[in-house]
Amino acid sequence: LTSMRFLYVLEPVDEGQIERRELDALSLACRLSYFLWSSPPDAELYQLAESGELLNPSVLEVQVERMLVDPRAENFFDGFMGQWIHIKRFKDLNLTARILLHWTEGFIDSARREPIEFFEEMVAGNLGIANLIDSEFVMVDGVLANAYGLEGYAGDGFQKVVLPEASPRGGVITQSAFLAAGTMGNRTSPVIRGALVREILLNDPPPPPPPNVPELVAEGEDPLKSVRTLVEMHQQKAQCASCHARFDQIGLGLENFDPIGMWREEEMVTLVDDVKLLRDGSKKDTERNWTTFDIDSSGNLPSGEEFQDVKGLKAALMKEERAVAESMFEGLMIYALGRDISFTDLQIIEDSLEHLGKVSEGEGERYRVRDMIKRVVTSGPFREF
Repeated sequence: LTSMRFLYVLEPVDEGQIERRELDALSLACRLSYFLWSSPPDAELYQLAESGELLNPSVLEVQVERMLVDPRAENFFDGFMGQWIHIKRFKDLNLTARILLHWTEGFIDSARREPIEFFEEMVAGNLGIANLIDSEFVMVDGVLANAYGLEGYAGDGFQKVVLPEASPRGGVITQSAFLAAGTMGNRTSPVIRGALVREILLNDPPPPPPPNVPELVAEGEDPLKSVRTLVEMHQQKAQCASCHARFDQIGLGLENFDPIGMWREEEMVTLVDDVKLLRDGSKKDTERNWTTFDIDSSGNLPSGEEFQDVKGLKAALMKEERAVAESMFEGLMIYALGRDISFTDLQIIEDSLEHLGKVSEGEGERYRVRDMIKRVVTSGPFREF
């Protein structure tokens, strides 16, 4: 059980080999199968490998189509989105259900599943990457449909629900798992949300914070302040301003969503978690003070593009479509190859995005997701060792 041949997928390497070489058909079958199924090849892949047909790019693409509709592809949807969108952070949150009334085990399970089901729908429909920013539909089950206040859901399990025109939902950034990942101590964190947007969607992760960064609320300060006020105070600190100005504003554009992604017009701030709801819907603080603030969700992107609310934020992010495509394509390559992107991959990524941006031109959507997966599988790095 400790043999390398049991623990690892071994690929042929010549002693002293420096230049990359093309994989043999059997190794390619294994790499493809572990990419899309997280399991060994099936009989059809082995047969194509033995005949050598699998080395033909057109045959590879046909196999990708077949494998993505197989139930085993669920491992890919779950594994890739868990890695790319940092769902593990969502599972580790320690939030208080006494304030966040929707925060139940059922809601947590449904919210964790939402981005996975959304990505699966994008692959099934070969949808364009812009749907990650904003979409005309959501993938919800009964728990999420009720929490989001959506009509048109009927039946069991996750379903595609078309959004009404006025809905703020749509895209990854309005999903509960993404929004809750930007939460600290039962309050939203525009800092984390903005950093996640930059890292996941814009492919531009912020640098790590310098040492001895002060907290948003220093000891002795009045904590009954709005999140926006605290962020603006934070940006006035010299050691924070230059970096935070590039992503805090993005996070502020999502302030209409509470710590777990429920829509709100006001932010409630309390010194304690024990805030009870009376039967008439009013709030009563049983121990200490609390207050509310009107939400101001205006801001701007690092490019200087300004917005007034979440719809404006989405419209501004739409102009960064190529950056989102680059982030997704690099994420797929990292997941498929089991390694980080190297310098030698950059030109391949550039050429692939150029191709993916043109093939769908005039058809309404560019950078289609299933086409991306095929492009990864037929690329040099995937076919070489």
